[in-house]
Amino acid sequence: MKRAFTIVELVVVIVVIGILVAVGIVGYGAWQKNIRKDQITSELVAASSAMHSAMNSDGDYPASIATIHTAGSGVTLTGGKTARSAFCIRATSTADVTLVYSIGARDDTPKVGGCQNPTVPSTFISRAGYLWFLKWVMFEKVPATSGPAIYTYDFEFRTTSGGAWVKADVTESRDGWYVFAEDSPLGRAYRDSYSTSAVRVTAIGSDGPSTSVIYNLNQLVELD
Repeated sequence: MKRAFTIVELVVVIVVIGILVAVGIVGYGAWQKNIRKDQITSELVAASSAMHSAMNSDGDYPASIATIHTAGSGVTLTGGKTARSAFCIRATSTADVTLVYSIGARDDTPKVGGCQNPTVPSTFISRAGYLWFLKWVMFEKVPATSGPAIYTYDFEFRTTSGGAWVKADVTESRDGWYVFAEDSPLGRAYRDSYSTSAVRVTAIGSDGPSTSVIYNLNQLVELD
């Protein structure tokens, strides 16, 4: 005659089965998440390659990634050009919207999270001046105090309040300073419209630009 299972034995079996099921569910969930992560990062690498190819062929980054690359199933891509020399593409899993990665113009590999723009240091505008004996307008390069690295600064100027901003090309850069010579457009603006001219400075990171800082040229101090 066969012995029946006791209540204790049945409880033990049920508990063991429950543990095995729980472990299986956790393992399956982790496996799914890794698959989705691989999908996202693969799409971002392909999208980044497409953006750089467009720059090489057309001389500019497209405003939207959707015009040159279509994401595969399970991934949503957004973004495009964010500045003269920057772009950021953001990827989200359609099955798990909390799974977000992004890639910028200078990123080698995708990073966790969305696009991040740098911050122009609050001390930037206090580190500017006029080198009187060479008639140079100079702005010191200051690293970002937070957020991603700054790769370059965009300078624009205007000669009247409310006037149109004009791009100012840096004539040379030396010893940690951006230098605008006397015969540069910005140098002439300072010389001819000292009291009304202003400069707008924007930091450019891999993902895009910072909030711009406006500096009135009549605030420049003479440098030794």
